[in-house]
Amino acid sequence: MDCFALLIRKAVPLAPLAPLALAAALLGNAVGALEVPKQAEPAPAPAPAPQSIPAPEPTPPPAADAPPPGAAAPSVPAPGSPPTREEQKSVYRDFRTAFDAKRYTDARPLAEHAVQITEQLDGRDSMALVTPLNNLARTAYLLKDYSAAEEHYLRSIKIIETRASHGARLPHTLFGLGRVYVAAGQSEFAITMFKRAVEITRKTDGLFSTTQLPFLYPLIDAYTSADHAADADREEQYLVSIAERNYPPQSPLFIASIERQAAWQERQGKFLTARRYYARAIEITRRAGDTKDVRQVNQLRGMARCYRSEFLYGTAEAEEFAPANEGFQLGAPSLAQNQGKRLDPEGERLLQTALSLLQNADGPAGTRLKRDTTIDLGDWNWVAGDARTAAQNYATASDLLTTAERASTGPDNPLAQPYLLYYEAPRSASKNPKTKPEDIEEKFVEMQFPVSAAGKPGDIKVTKSDTTESQQRAVLAAMHRALYRPRVVDRKPAATDGVQFREIIYVKR
Repeated sequence: MDCFALLIRKAVPLAPLAPLALAAALLGNAVGALEVPKQAEPAPAPAPAPQSIPAPEPTPPPAADAPPPGAAAPSVPAPGSPPTREEQKSVYRDFRTAFDAKRYTDARPLAEHAVQITEQLDGRDSMALVTPLNNLARTAYLLKDYSAAEEHYLRSIKIIETRASHGARLPHTLFGLGRVYVAAGQSEFAITMFKRAVEITRKTDGLFSTTQLPFLYPLIDAYTSADHAADADREEQYLVSIAERNYPPQSPLFIASIERQAAWQERQGKFLTARRYYARAIEITRRAGDTKDVRQVNQLRGMARCYRSEFLYGTAEAEEFAPANEGFQLGAPSLAQNQGKRLDPEGERLLQTALSLLQNADGPAGTRLKRDTTIDLGDWNWVAGDARTAAQNYATASDLLTTAERASTGPDNPLAQPYLLYYEAPRSASKNPKTKPEDIEEKFVEMQFPVSAAGKPGDIKVTKSDTTESQQRAVLAAMHRALYRPRVVDRKPAATDGVQFREIIYVKR
């Protein structure tokens, strides 16, 4: 038995996975990490703001590759004869038909057959096996058989490294394996795969090539899932550099990259920086179109939201993590610094400007955007303590709902359920990014309570928890200070019973 087969046999299953060194051994000599421009590393915010601009989705590799080319053979093999290229193509066509129809259970044995035929025709370590192995791996991934998917991708990677060094096929195969690890909840392994795919692409296509984007987006997501805030921030900044070098300054792609950076900074609690990026996006949008370009609406909403969040939570640019005073209480920005301050009226003006741009908006998309912007204005009034004006705006937004939306109690109707506008979690619910994951244990507190028509939680009861009583009291105290947008019934704020909330608490092992 060769060394690789032995490693494969020991590598799976995924729960738990083998140490990270195993993946490195299977992947061979990794490409040296290239230098990335160093950016400021922000402290994470305790209350991330909603993301107004959805992150661009990377384009994944093809669902199933074409079979490797080969010499034609008789279409009907003689009984007992070895497989032919024609049979190989026929199996692939059947596999592709089942795969495209999302009949993955039917596609899997066909993918396995394709691997077997290719092994017989081309050998067990031929580059021709990469495509059928990747097809089989992705099929197993879609069937949630992550151990099998890992095994097939690792075999494919080994072949590529042995036969073609760091060829064009390697980043896409690493991407596939990275997705397997994401689905299996193994963020650190996913980071290794996505990071190497990015490094290879930067080395082959250039430091700022756009070909790295399909691998860079999931790398950022994996960093975020693993609480590597500084690494995620560095790569988000790198995305702006890529856009600046590849897209015309007034192109939709460049504007989208600036909006993404604004939304990222907003989620990190860096509201001053986020406002600057939103302002830059607005300026570019106006130059690209005109001062009444409705593409500004989401940018204006994001900028206004940053004003509101800064009032509620402060901003990470101006605050440092406070030292822990009791037990394992990790620091978090405090609202105390903002008490006594008033909302900056600039945020309300931005929302009114956005609504004026939408005066003539029609169609489902325009109406929905007008509805959501009106709700934002109502939220601004609600936080400012102007309940009467807020209720009027909520009523106006309710009128913009379709009949089906009004009947919905789900996300189609944003006014159907209370929405949390302000909640400052206790310090024990903030994870210190410098603390090693193995040194932290996660616990939880689940609560249930009514929310009044004034948006305040009522009698809060702990329904389930594995924390101490003092930790529960800290969470309850934080929830008592919270503020909800109430649900809207018949155009009026209404009370709601049975609202549920779950808080995660981090304690030292």
